[in-house]
Amino acid sequence: MKIKAIVAAAVLAVGGVASAADTNWGNHDAFEIGFNAGTGSGSLISDKYSFSLASTAGVLAVAVSNDGGILNLTEGLVTLFKVGEAAALGSFSFDSAAVNYSFGSLAAGDYFYTVSAKVAPGALAGTYQLNSQLAPVPEPETYALMLAGLAAVGFVARRRKSA
Repeated sequence: MKIKAIVAAAVLAVGGVASAADTNWGNHDAFEIGFNAGTGSGSLISDKYSFSLASTAGVLAVAVSNDGGILNLTEGLVTLFKVGEAAALGSFSFDSAAVNYSFGSLAAGDYFYTVSAKVAPGALAGTYQLNSQLAPVPEPETYALMLAGLAAVGFVARRRKSA
């Protein structure tokens, strides 16, 4: 009887353990980080990272799985949603090579990432890391000033050609 209990415990330990985390970053700082792990071949990771933007900002996400030896994730996917909207704003796949994805300029509001992955067959576990960065969006005055500068350079170049 004792052997059956040990075998059952071993099967449960090797079997997949699903991992799901729901993290709220609050107001998105310039740089946010999220990570998690799944244990057991075939186990699933299904995480959510919520955040708010106080003003319009560009958002860049980077994801990577830490594969090697007994660690290996497959089917890694990061998707961004705006709260209250069913359609995704964008998504990208990731694996052991870091992948950058720009979601462009997002308006102020509430958003969330979903991260899903699966521990590869034969692997004991897998981990990932998600980095999210904000880049301020230039104001229209910045573009106007840049265009004025380009016009001035063009004017000077044209004057030099005619002289």
